[in-house]
Amino acid sequence: MTKKIGLLTFVFILTFSLTGLVLGMAPEHAQRPQGDDSDVVRRTRGIDQAMERVRENLERIEEETGRNVRGLERAIERLMLRRGDFCYQIEEDLEYGDEENDVGRLQSMLREEGFYRGEIDDLYGWSTAEALYNFQNDNEIELEGLERFGFVLSDQAKDLLNERFECDPEDEEEENDIDRLELLISSTDGGTTDPDPETYQYEEGEEVTVEAIPDEGYEFEGWEKRGSATECDSEDKKCVFEIKEDSTLAAHFVAVEEDVVYSCEEDADCQWVSTNCCPETAGANWECVNEAETELDCPENPICLDVQSPKPTSSCECADGECREEDGQ
Repeated sequence: MTKKIGLLTFVFILTFSLTGLVLGMAPEHAQRPQGDDSDVVRRTRGIDQAMERVRENLERIEEETGRNVRGLERAIERLMLRRGDFCYQIEEDLEYGDEENDVGRLQSMLREEGFYRGEIDDLYGWSTAEALYNFQNDNEIELEGLERFGFVLSDQAKDLLNERFECDPEDEEEENDIDRLELLISSTDGGTTDPDPETYQYEEGEEVTVEAIPDEGYEFEGWEKRGSATECDSEDKKCVFEIKEDSTLAAHFVAVEEDVVYSCEEDADCQWVSTNCCPETAGANWECVNEAETELDCPENPICLDVQSPKPTSSCECADGECREEDGQ
C-alpha cells in the first residue's frame, strides 16, 4: 500500500505541474494575433496526450497493486489453512462470477474436503461451482434451481462448511492453556548471566541452565532463588534445574577485596609493593606492606596510568607491629 500511495502522489504532482505549465503559457500567448497560436495548440495537444498516458498508467498501477494485495492475502491464508488448527467463516452470499476473498475461503474449504482441485484465485467460476455441486451431493443437501448445480452458495452448504471449519472453543482453550512458566533472571552490579537478565518462558518440566558471569574485579557470591530454582547449588556459578513453577533467580556479585597485610613481626617482613598491580613506569601505587602475607588478585591487564612512579628509596620497616615508612625520610 505504501508503494501505491507513493505512486499516486507522484502522479498527482506530475498532473499539477503539467497544469501549471499550461496556465503559465497562457499569458505569454494571449496577445498574439490570430493565426500565431499554432505552437500553443500543439503544446496543449501534447500535454493532453501526456495526461491521457498518465491516467492509463494510474489505472494500470491501481489494478496491479490491488491484484498483488489480494494475491498476498490469499497466499497467507493458504499457508495458514490447516484443518483442525486454523479456522474461518464464509460471511458473504456468493454466486457464479463473484471475485472476492470469501470465494477463496470457499475454494480452500472445498479443497480441504477433497472436492476442489483448482487454483485458489478468489474467482467463482465453473470449477468452483462443480466442486460445490459435488460437495452438496455427497452431503445429501437437496436444493433447487441454481443452488442445486452449485452456481449459488446455498445457506445449507455455507452453514455446513462454516460448522466444519469453526474453531472448537475447547480445543482453542486447551491450545492457549499450554503451561508456560516464567523465570525472572536478574543480577547485581559486578556481573551478568547467561542467558541475559530478563524474564523467560518455559514449558513445565523443561530443563533450565543459567550461568553467573562476574566482571573483572568482582567474584560470584551466590544465587538468590525462589520456586523451582531452589534445586540448584547456591554457590555453583552454573545453576541447572527443572522448572515446575514460576521462579526467580538472582546472581549476586561482590568486589574482590585486596588482601593487603600491614602487620609484621620484624623489618624483614616489610617491603615496598605496588598494590594496584601497575609497574613503576605506569603509575604504580607503592605501599609498605607485609609482602609475604599480602595476596593481590591482579588482573591480566590492569588499568594503569601513563606516568612514571618509581619505587620509593626510603626504608620500609616494622614499627610497633605494623609495616610503615621509616620516620624522618
